[in-house]
Amino acid sequence: MKNSAVTKREKFDKELFKRSVNYNVKTLFRKTMEEASPQQIFQAVSYAIKD
Repeated sequence: MKNSAVTKREKFDKELFKRSVNYNVKTLFRKTMEEASPQQIFQAVSYAIKD
């Protein structure tokens, strides 16, 4: 018997993830995605994944 809580996963929402990264760049660094350095984008992605 399989535990349904373990086998069932939430669907990844790509648009929500992109909005979350964009929001993190804006709030953490006060920059647009175009102005942010690769390190800043990496940190914004890390925070989005953590949440």
